[in-house]
Amino acid sequence: MSQNLTIVPPASSSEDRLLFTLDNGLRVVIQEDHFAPVVAIQVWVKAGSADETPDVAGAAHVHEHMIFKGTTRRPVGAIAAEVESSGGQINAFTTADHTVYHLVLASRYFTTGLDIIADAMQHSTFDPHELGKELQVVMEEWKRGEDSPPSRAATELFRLAYTTHPYGRPVIGYRETIEALNRERVLNFYQRWYHPNNMTLVIVGDLEREAARQEVMRLFASEEAVALPGRPRVPEPPQQGLRLSVVDMKVEEFSLYLGFHIPPAEHEDVFALDLLSYILGGGESARLVQTLQADKELVNWISAHAYTPVDPGLFIVAAALEQDKVRPALEEILAALFRCKHTLVSAAELARARANLESDFIYRRETVQGQARQLGYFLTVFSDPDYERHYLDGLAAVTQQDIQRVAQRYFSADTLSLVLLGATSDASLPTVAEVQTLCNRLDTEPAPAPLLWPKDNGRVSSTVLDNGVRLLVKEHHGVPVMALQAVMLGGLLFENESTTGINNLLAGLLTRGSERFSRLELAEAVESLAGSLRGFSGRNSLGLSGSFLTTSHIEDALDLFLDTLLQPTFPTEEVEKRRREVLLALKNREDDLAQTAFDLFYDTLFTAHPYRFLILGSEETVRALQREQLANYYRTLLNPKWLVVSVVGDVETAQVTAYLREALERLPAAATAPPLPPPDPRPMTVRRRHKA
Repeated sequence: MSQNLTIVPPASSSEDRLLFTLDNGLRVVIQEDHFAPVVAIQVWVKAGSADETPDVAGAAHVHEHMIFKGTTRRPVGAIAAEVESSGGQINAFTTADHTVYHLVLASRYFTTGLDIIADAMQHSTFDPHELGKELQVVMEEWKRGEDSPPSRAATELFRLAYTTHPYGRPVIGYRETIEALNRERVLNFYQRWYHPNNMTLVIVGDLEREAARQEVMRLFASEEAVALPGRPRVPEPPQQGLRLSVVDMKVEEFSLYLGFHIPPAEHEDVFALDLLSYILGGGESARLVQTLQADKELVNWISAHAYTPVDPGLFIVAAALEQDKVRPALEEILAALFRCKHTLVSAAELARARANLESDFIYRRETVQGQARQLGYFLTVFSDPDYERHYLDGLAAVTQQDIQRVAQRYFSADTLSLVLLGATSDASLPTVAEVQTLCNRLDTEPAPAPLLWPKDNGRVSSTVLDNGVRLLVKEHHGVPVMALQAVMLGGLLFENESTTGINNLLAGLLTRGSERFSRLELAEAVESLAGSLRGFSGRNSLGLSGSFLTTSHIEDALDLFLDTLLQPTFPTEEVEKRRREVLLALKNREDDLAQTAFDLFYDTLFTAHPYRFLILGSEETVRALQREQLANYYRTLLNPKWLVVSVVGDVETAQVTAYLREALERLPAAATAPPLPPPDPRPMTVRRRHKA
């Protein structure tokens, strides 16, 4: 495949789409998709937390909770009951720039769904009693955020980076502003921004465009346009020096978040910044992941992301790590970032990043919800439903020199904001002066040598091989993607006091090396096909799932999937890395209070059955499990009589079935099979547990 070839086929054409604007200013897009009898309806309101005044921070988010809580025609609770009786789901989310209300339901109930959305947008009553209850819910949500290290660290990063612009305020608001919200203040925000000329209506699914247009006219045309107020957004002045914030939080794990100021969504540098973020932290083969997580084990996880909203954004690197690794991890992160200023990324890295960013658009087309969300975003932010083509052309035009140019332009110590969050009392953490000195050294030293980084649409075809393996294939040619899953009986079901955690350990090791590939080689091969692979385990199963574009050779993707499934080698070095990861996860689990409550619930509900165990296992068993034991157990579970392999997507049933048959029909039966556990005794009394 050419490294500069744009592999994404065009999205639905304008022949499948109807775009129009009502006299009152409401923008409407209707797109047909008849693969499944469902429809997605979304309303994008161009008002988010950045459009609040400081005294009502959190008001936009409260609307997300209240819009569906009663109208002049539907009392409190009626909307939820009506949606559920239609087999649908309704929800909303809030960002700094917009608030989105979304509904998906069976297409035969389209008129009902559209009527609900129209009624909620136009006639919400903001019932005082219901508002009081929802404000309590929001306050509990705020408290959970305060108890979450990633949430606290991200909130602090934005506060640190934005000193005047409202992006510095959290979307949910502050304790004092939430407590100060009342019906008058909430209604004031609604009356300022919730007008048809500030909204976009998106409809995607199994319907006829013209009939849908008539319904839109009937339900939305009567509302009048209203002059919108000015948006209270104070521009952020250029940052003139490095900023550091150390936050003390009594948790086991440290959080390291850093950000550099970058331009907004419409800027020409966004394409190169998105690619750079993927090269640094977007996949298993990304530089930061390989160096800090896989090779040097300095972090528990790490990611990079170019946040490009309507106004100038941030290039963010986030990591979780142990206290004693903060200094070396920070040095490695900054070294990797500044290295991009002095040396070109490789052609292979750029090709992988481009293929994966392009593939994101295809994966979004798999559902009507994904299509609707993409159309809504494009219209709300860029006023262009076909912005996808512009973005893909922008990605295709980016060169290695462009990546270096944006790194040089935006990666500067003077525009760096750094947050370190954790138990600081005994920690040896760098000061602002030390970080500045580190940046000066890493950004001015001679560049090191470049790194070498290592049609039968809809019917399910079912085939049972002679050895018992079951193959399920379903064609769906609407999007050039295929999803694969291999599932075998396993999970907690077969674990006991001495083996608890073995399935979770195995799931994380499936993609760490095979007979043909090392961990890095496999990651590079998968990402070169714009795909993904991951192992999983639960209470009843162990397996491997993946997704790939079908614009590449399908056989190559199937070959990678089968090699990973059938020939994992569980390298000793990777077993020990995985063991350390799980032990850290167990250590840090106490930081998640909600998860602790669930753990206690299962341990109370099941007294003898293995469902009482943690999927992660216990510290004792995870330390004791050995490589040979893992390999033998996996061979036992890889029993053809227990194995189901499914493929759904843009494939030919006969071709895929033949390929899988050839690879799997030689799979031998396991010599022994783990016994199923006896059922747990039925509870006869109330069981209560408490954990301080």
